[in-house]
Amino acid sequence: MAIFIKKSLFKKTQLNDFGEFYSVSWHPQEKEIYCRVSSCEVRKSSADCTVSFFENTSKLPMGYRRYRFEYSIDGENPIKQAYEYIKTLPEFEGAEDC
Repeated sequence: MAIFIKKSLFKKTQLNDFGEFYSVSWHPQEKEIYCRVSSCEVRKSSADCTVSFFENTSKLPMGYRRYRFEYSIDGENPIKQAYEYIKTLPEFEGAEDC
């Protein structure tokens, strides 16, 4: 399970510690970014997941970001709940399942 997002980024980009993309080049380009929940730590009512970001065409790692969300023990598995949560966030607007 993974999702794609399209972002107008600069030719070479990195992801900072806050999960924000920043440019290291001056050549704007729209990129398709592959996002995967790489881990999920579950507690009784909340969970932390790590989302890894990759360049779609080359699968080069761009970084990762951690997110906290409400977890339901009666719901889907934690990874599925993590994907459902991150797709509600503004930075994942327009994300597509793949």
